[in-house]
Amino acid sequence: MTTNWIRTLTLSAAALTMGSAAYAQERLVAHVPFSFWINGTQMPAGSYSIDRPSIGTRSVVQVNDGHHNKIAMGTLNNSNQPGAAHLVFSCGETSGCRLAELWDGSGAQVKFPTPKLTSAEKERLAVVIVRKSEAD
Repeated sequence: MTTNWIRTLTLSAAALTMGSAAYAQERLVAHVPFSFWINGTQMPAGSYSIDRPSIGTRSVVQVNDGHHNKIAMGTLNNSNQPGAAHLVFSCGETSGCRLAELWDGSGAQVKFPTPKLTSAEKERLAVVIVRKSEAD
């Protein structure tokens, strides 16, 4: 009986470890060199990770700050335009930059709501390339 219990625990630990490794391989990291707004909150320049909260829910992603705090969540929409994973920011001359889109590299994207710029501002786009990260 004890042998079966130890085998069960060992197999459970191995499955959990392998699941964590698969999850970590899907983590993306963006190094944003400027401050930006998202959901009404100004975020500082720094590293941000893009995660899929659950292996079974592949259409949901969340953006986390460098302290593992979730700052945004969205549903991926397939656009059939594969390319490099990247973030797109809509920037105004006085209102600053706002995260507008997230592309995961497989042709899926999340669009985030961004406020309209004033009529006096000209919009410019900033693109930040996202890299895969093997570590948490």
